[in-house]
Amino acid sequence: MQQDGKSSTVRLFKSNFIKGEMTSIWILSVVFAQFMCALSNDKLLRLVCPHEIHAVHGEECLLNCSLESHGENVKIESAKCVGEGAGKPEFFHVIRPQSDSTNVSFLMTNTPTTAAGKYFCEILTDSGEDKADVSLIVTAKYSKPAMSSVPDGEIQDEMTVTMFCNASGGYPAGKIRWYDKHDNDWSRSAETMKEETADKRINLKSSYTFKAYSTNPQYRCEVLNSKGEKEGEAELELPFKLINPESVTGDRNSTAITAIVVVIGSVVCGLLFLALLRCRRARRLGGSAEEALCGPFQRNGARRPSTYPILSARSDDSYTMEEGLNTQPESGSPQSEDN
Repeated sequence: MQQDGKSSTVRLFKSNFIKGEMTSIWILSVVFAQFMCALSNDKLLRLVCPHEIHAVHGEECLLNCSLESHGENVKIESAKCVGEGAGKPEFFHVIRPQSDSTNVSFLMTNTPTTAAGKYFCEILTDSGEDKADVSLIVTAKYSKPAMSSVPDGEIQDEMTVTMFCNASGGYPAGKIRWYDKHDNDWSRSAETMKEETADKRINLKSSYTFKAYSTNPQYRCEVLNSKGEKEGEAELELPFKLINPESVTGDRNSTAITAIVVVIGSVVCGLLFLALLRCRRARRLGGSAEEALCGPFQRNGARRPSTYPILSARSDDSYTMEEGLNTQPESGSPQSEDN
């Protein structure tokens, strides 16, 4: 009884071993067949596409792939290129002439920024099929920036002014930089906000607050994309309050009149000072102040002889008009008697 049990156990073990061996051989055969099939396909047909392709928002995007095949006259039965994830737009296969069967192209019209991502391209021919992966990168250019200021007129020196610079529709997010007319960078003092639209594009809004001076009225803002490349710029000259030319002329006239009055007053004061000195000198010499002021004329209107000095060093040398008249010949003189 024990020998029968042992023999049955041995037979069962051998049977299970044989079945396991057969299963392993079958699995290896399937794997080997799939490997040989893939190797055969790689040798017969291959779809080659760029790993990365760039597109611009709103423009056409053409994806050019090539078909490598050892066979001649390969016939393309179907080709498609779909994006990963829901809501992705599709590339459409561009049908080429049969003689140009090595070129496989896919086209996307009006490419949106939401199309960015990974795409799976597949081709089926009469000689086999193949797949390739492509990464689509979409960029959008910013609109021309616009500048404004608050207040927007009648600005005066040392007045607080806020300037604004806006640019819209860019992707990916960029930045705005501020410069004055001397190319000084004031970007650190500015504040920039980024707003995302429904199609994932970015609107940039930047503001810069400072004290304005008429000596530096010109400013500009530059819009840079995500790579730091300048895409646009705008300039603005602050409208400072103009000075009325008439008021300037009036001020100049009043200044000129004041200067004239000062000059005339100085001259008059100088003349009075000289007259005062003359009077003092006349008094010291024994003459009267009236004589010093009247010059060579006497009170009675008679004129002094021109040879007589106005001021004499000795008071006894002065004489009057009567003494001058007494120098004339008297009646009864020898001269009159001769007559």
